[in-house]
Amino acid sequence: MAISLVPWLMLAALMAAATAESSSNASCPDNCGGMSIEYPFGIGAGCFRNGFEIVCDNGSRPVLAGATTPIPVSHLSITTAEARVMLPVAWECYNASDVVYAWSDGDVAFNLADVYRVSSTHNELVVVGCNTLGYIQSQRSEGNDYSYAYYTGCLSFCNDSRSAADGACDGVGCCHVDIPPGITDNKMNFRTYSHVARLGYSPCDYAFIVDRENYTFRTEDLRMDLNRTMPVWLDWAIRDNVTCDEAKKSQAYACVSSNSDCHDSLNGPGYVCNCSMGYEGNPYIVDGCTGFCPLLLGLLWGLLGDEPVAVKKPKNVNLAVQFTNEVIIQSRVMHKNIVKLIGCCLEVDIPILVYEFVPKGSLDDILHGNREPLDLDQRLDIAAQSARGLAYLHSDTITSILHGDIKPANILLSDDLVPKISDFGISRMITVDKKYTRNVIGDVSYVDPVYLQWRPPRLQELFRLAGDQRNS
Repeated sequence: MAISLVPWLMLAALMAAATAESSSNASCPDNCGGMSIEYPFGIGAGCFRNGFEIVCDNGSRPVLAGATTPIPVSHLSITTAEARVMLPVAWECYNASDVVYAWSDGDVAFNLADVYRVSSTHNELVVVGCNTLGYIQSQRSEGNDYSYAYYTGCLSFCNDSRSAADGACDGVGCCHVDIPPGITDNKMNFRTYSHVARLGYSPCDYAFIVDRENYTFRTEDLRMDLNRTMPVWLDWAIRDNVTCDEAKKSQAYACVSSNSDCHDSLNGPGYVCNCSMGYEGNPYIVDGCTGFCPLLLGLLWGLLGDEPVAVKKPKNVNLAVQFTNEVIIQSRVMHKNIVKLIGCCLEVDIPILVYEFVPKGSLDDILHGNREPLDLDQRLDIAAQSARGLAYLHSDTITSILHGDIKPANILLSDDLVPKISDFGISRMITVDKKYTRNVIGDVSYVDPVYLQWRPPRLQELFRLAGDQRNS
């Protein structure tokens, strides 16, 4: 399959005809500050499902409704059931008597309708300070020795102002820890320790949840602005405390479009809706799911500034079905380590897919070409990030996705060596309760021998990823 660079392709209107109107009511505002607002989200009475109200602050800034302080929203996704918001940092500050005299636990009541869960995939908990223990807790649990099912946190320590280092969040001045699923708020807790000898460089404790890709510790953060906010990903769902099977029998069932499917939520109770395979759009409105790429090819061409894109087209036009599968798979995923599909056009003689341009080419080019060789740390980092992308496909999407053809040629690298998994043409989606698929696919040079037993586990994809780096 040929991939060429087209710096002048504009795709702003590519999916317009394939996407239904943004709300269930044509009179409802569908945009705020340049961000699309699609049902079940909405602005104004009668325009949103309970719990999904958005306020257009000053006519230009979308914020979550009902919170005790405005919570800006920077991203809403119907396809992945995610929202990206800015949440405050929790803090407590000490005086010269070593007493906490001011504090904020960070709680802003942004989730009164309980539709959100803090994403355990995209976020982490960070604690900043010297002699600081910060933690979060689950919802209350009955019948246990403790009031909560779990507590998650970490301890940060430093003896002097020179101990901590920019970029290092390893327990000295800063620590971080993964968070479990099911968290419903950003309320923080601290364990109070002496700060009297550290007031000059660490007068306060800080704790916050943050998008793991969007925070780097700086020593100046030991004296952080108390009004600082952090980007946080939220998973949302229809939280009616019913499974899909139960919801389908209810008049309140949210997947109202034909050609739509229901999937049980992976983070908390409830369910989410997706358009069926071969369709895209908004499953939460009537007739919201339509076929792929109905635009004519002539509408694709235009100007996209100086931003390059990669255009993929088949050498064999009989591969159109494989292209359709690639669109279906990639339209359901969004991850730093997976190449981004910008658009497509399938209903033409020669179908095309348009991707973000990844400038360094493939890992195979670097390992076996005449490029500057990678050192051990770079190889380990590429392997770890690629494995993170695979883990997302296997475990953190509504339907588990097996790539089926993981090899260095399908790992693309950005200028700063961030790996991006590509080429989903032979990928398969299986339900999350299946351990294997009987459809054996992939490049025989990289297939785990366990495939010969016709029970390929998800771990075989990591086997392939390691194989070529080991042999290079």
